[in-house]
Amino acid sequence: MIHQPTADGTAYSQPREGRMNASLSEFVQLITIDDLTEDMKLIAESCGIEVAHALMLNMPGLRFYVPAPQRMTDVVFRYIMSDRRKRKQPYTEADQKKIALSLSISTAYVGNVIRRVEQAHMEELGANKNIVVV
Repeated sequence: MIHQPTADGTAYSQPREGRMNASLSEFVQLITIDDLTEDMKLIAESCGIEVAHALMLNMPGLRFYVPAPQRMTDVVFRYIMSDRRKRKQPYTEADQKKIALSLSISTAYVGNVIRRVEQAHMEELGANKNIVVV
């Protein structure tokens, strides 16, 4: 059972499995930010104590790596590709720098993604030329 905060965010819904899990929910509600480990404090301070409580109830003992979103290459590719479809001209060096600054990533990284985007864009254009409208 996944424990969810109630609408007002002050208490957790009671699990169906029985009183032991309900007691755990009540117990977790007593945990304050001062009781948390440094990692959990970061989560509570960034996302709220409710998120820290939910993680402790639903995923106890698990370790996570949370990637920086801009390092998710496929997402960066889709982001740049969606922008490329709206443009009439290829990216310039200035465009590459603007994207790098906006995503806090290197221009070299953006350049590599842009090369893939330009190749995919050309393939899309080639595929669209084969479509005959009747």
